[in-house]
Amino acid sequence: MKSVKVLGHYFYRLVLKQMSALHCSGSADGSDKTSFLNEKRRVLGKTNIRRFLLSDAFQIWFVIKFAFNFLLKKIMTGNEIRKRFLDYFEKNGHKIVHSSPLLPANDPTLLFTNAGMNQFKDVFTGAEKRDYKRATSSQKCIRAGGKHNDLDEVGKTARHHTFFEMLGNFSFGDYFKEDAIRFAWDFLVGELKLAENRLWFSYFGGDAEVPADEEARQLWIKMGAKPERVLPFGRADNFWQMGDTGPCGPCSEIHYYMGSEPDNPEKNHPKWVNGEGDTTMEIWNLVFMQFERNEVEKGVFELTPLPAPSVDTGAGLERVAAVLQGVKTNYDTDLLMPIVEFTAQLSQGK
Repeated sequence: MKSVKVLGHYFYRLVLKQMSALHCSGSADGSDKTSFLNEKRRVLGKTNIRRFLLSDAFQIWFVIKFAFNFLLKKIMTGNEIRKRFLDYFEKNGHKIVHSSPLLPANDPTLLFTNAGMNQFKDVFTGAEKRDYKRATSSQKCIRAGGKHNDLDEVGKTARHHTFFEMLGNFSFGDYFKEDAIRFAWDFLVGELKLAENRLWFSYFGGDAEVPADEEARQLWIKMGAKPERVLPFGRADNFWQMGDTGPCGPCSEIHYYMGSEPDNPEKNHPKWVNGEGDTTMEIWNLVFMQFERNEVEKGVFELTPLPAPSVDTGAGLERVAAVLQGVKTNYDTDLLMPIVEFTAQLSQGK
């Protein structure tokens, strides 16, 4: 039985590769001219089925696995997830803003764009005005240096990589914690149908400089989260800042249990939130921009309130794809697996 499961997973990865190839002609915002139904027909066409059955008897398992995952569960591709996110927030009054360049313009504090909020930095501080107060984007990011450096984590975890896409929604003095939490809950539970008993929520537990964010805790519970699934953490995990200076504030993270035993209290347990392993993984961070951090003298920093409290959120597209596609790591998704397999082909025999 174990070998059958291994084969099933292998062929499942082949399907993800095929689906990615079908979507490679899609536009930047994830919209594709070919409908999902046509793609199913194309992949399950007579020629492909004949090829599968003739190549190896185990391909029958592949067809069953494919039919279950893609016809019954209707797993979304990375492009579809991106589009679903942007469409949801556009429907809720947000302007879709294109991903900014990886090399930030007019910002000497950053080597690379490392978050969706980078292009809105001056908007958060009040130095720049735009004709919209709500925005959403899918920002390409590099974290290979500076404060947010994931380079040392690559290979150690299944969830870190130096280049990724960050889905985000932003409010510039418009809505704040209540609507940010409401949007996140509604998108994950209402739109994507994620199981509530797999979700964990964290909030800033407070320190000598900034008090605990009890408001965020109560808002998650108001939305429907069980109190025992809303956990406090310190500054390292739940206070976000772009760099040594600039906009910052307490944050509330959403984590997801990826394992196969959600009803097992030892596996689906709070100790794994911000803990070891990849089974419980952060998928979305809601930052409540309340302060600007300034260096008042060498090595001495001060927090001053922003002109208007704002919201900056970031959800890893690859992580959300791993959850929705039912795979164990980001690298098994249709966003990254074709690259991994192409690289493996290039290295064969060398």
